[in-house]
Amino acid sequence: ANISVHIRSFDDGMVSQANELLRDRASKVSLGKGTRVEIRELWHISSIHFSEDILQAIRKSCQDLGYPTLRMISGAGHDAGYMNQITSTGMIFIPSLKGKSHCKEEDSRWEDIEKGTRVLLHTVVELSGIAHNS
Repeated sequence: ANISVHIRSFDDGMVSQANELLRDRASKVSLGKGTRVEIRELWHISSIHFSEDILQAIRKSCQDLGYPTLRMISGAGHDAGYMNQITSTGMIFIPSLKGKSHCKEEDSRWEDIEKGTRVLLHTVVELSGIAHNS
């Protein structure tokens, strides 16, 4: 049997602990059952942390626009993760219908897309230091 396991966390130490636990338990089960187990890590990405300045600017933009905020941790790979290696980054998420994301069923309402775009505009202006009106 082939089994794929995705272990994600904002804490790389927790990922390492989970990997070790998985390896330990799999070895014990295989010894007890007389089977062979092979574990291969196919892909590993260390966690990244976004700029607190950018996250605060995003939060302020949402508050100024009267939009609710929810701080989220994303386990998915994004361009912002790669850009974070060379500059400060942050991300703005909008709701997906039925909570589906990164799949063919992903869909968002146009009004949420518009709100996300307004947040982006206000955040860029906020970070640029240019005075603006809502």
